Amino acid sequence: MKNNTNSKASDEPTNHAASTIDISRIDGNTKAYIDAACQNSANMIIASIRALFDQHAAMQSATINKLNTRIDQCFKWLQTQQSQQQPLKPQENPRHDHDLDITAQQQKTLHQQQDAGHNYTFNATTTHKEKQTKQGSPSQQDGVIAIRKRSRPQKFTDIAEWLLAFRAYMEAILIIYGLREQELNSYRNHINTLCIKQEFFAIAAYDEDRCLHLTTSCNSTLFERNIEAEGENFDVTTTKKQRTIANLRNTKGDITWQDGRQICINWNRKGCSDDNNCKRVHACLICRKIGHPERRCFFNKQVSPKQMDNCNDPTK
Repeated sequence: MKNNTNSKASDEPTNHAASTIDISRIDGNTKAYIDAACQNSANMIIASIRALFDQHAAMQSATINKLNTRIDQCFKWLQTQQSQQQPLKPQENPRHDHDLDITAQQQKTLHQQQDAGHNYTFNATTTHKEKQTKQGSPSQQDGVIAIRKRSRPQKFTDIAEWLLAFRAYMEAILIIYGLREQELNSYRNHINTLCIKQEFFAIAAYDEDRCLHLTTSCNSTLFERNIEAEGENFDVTTTKKQRTIANLRNTKGDITWQDGRQICINWNRKGCSDDNNCKRVHACLICRKIGHPERRCFFNKQVSPKQMDNCNDPTK
């Protein structure tokens, strides 16, 4: 009976929450060791949290200082640009203060500076193209700096020069980025395909726009198609004119008669040796009429182009 009672008690779950440690039974040395370990852990956690807070505060303070410095530089730059555009009167003395109480004249000045800032915003692509089309030779006249336009020579004159330069560019790029070989080969094939239908000067401008787009958009690749660059550089004027070869009315290779049989060339030139048993038609190669060879049409010029067309047409 005693054993059965113990087995039943062992089957029941133990209440761990009710079990407590009697601190009075722990000796002083063990208690001091536990207290020291807990205190050291707590001090380390507090020190780590304090270091993180200090680091965050230092980064925030440095960022704020950089922003303030940048704002001051922009304000001074705008002030300098405004002074160059519109000379200040002797009685005007603008100040740079951060007071909250500003006068109407200061508000007007701030609005003018904001407008000047908007006027000086620019697009990277537009500026790059303007620098290429306008090579400045500054000359000062009456206190105004004038920039004279002059033509800029093109870098490449044909596709062969471009391919040599692109090959050197590929060899340099593949040293660092070996995985981009397929991308560069695909772009080279794309340029070669464009040379079939477009003039090279348009392709050179298109290639320049593609390179500029890569510098301004880091997520783009040469696999993608740039519709904007194609629309700006390719049009009807840049398309190559297809050279059509005029079809001769009667070529030497065309020796088929109206019913599909071949015309005898020997009979037209020298005379057919097998005149009676020849399977070819003894007709003129020019007018396609039976009874005379082609030399008669050459020498006598009896057949006009209109008559030749009528003779060649089997429906007439």
